[in-house]
Amino acid sequence: MELIAVCYPELREKDHDFIQSIRKKYDENYPMIGPHFTLIFPTAAIDRQQFVDHCRRVCSDFRPFSILIRCALVNKFTRGDKWFAFLVPDEGFSHIVKLHDRLYTGILADELILEIPYIPHITMAQSKEAGVCKKVTDEFNERNFQIGGTVTKLDLTIFEPGKVMTFEKVELG
Repeated sequence: MELIAVCYPELREKDHDFIQSIRKKYDENYPMIGPHFTLIFPTAAIDRQQFVDHCRRVCSDFRPFSILIRCALVNKFTRGDKWFAFLVPDEGFSHIVKLHDRLYTGILADELILEIPYIPHITMAQSKEAGVCKKVTDEFNERNFQIGGTVTKLDLTIFEPGKVMTFEKVELG
């Protein structure tokens, strides 16, 4: 069992459904978890209650914020052979990065993997073939689109193979 913190942006239904239609075809995690930004990646090194307390303290210093996504990009995972198609927010980017960085202080400081750059994103696709992810991002970027939403809370989750379950929600502010 590993602990993760994610935020599910509050999106318009049509935007959520659009993202999900792409994820259903190209993201193997589609059945486990909805469109989200990961703030704390899987860790088994922290006690669950300490994890909750730490996240509450950090989140109390952050206010809800808006996001606006206008582009997608291809990314290669540095530890493995997978490629990804990411939706990356234009607006809200710095808020997510700052929240991520603050969460990786204190009891989580040793869990931060510095050799993997943190890019706030919603995964749309993953594949061992770069061309698949490039096709998805190109199709997305050719459209004149904007996906707006709001981030108001973190979902603290348990990750087990094949399943992600929220056990606590922590409001920002």
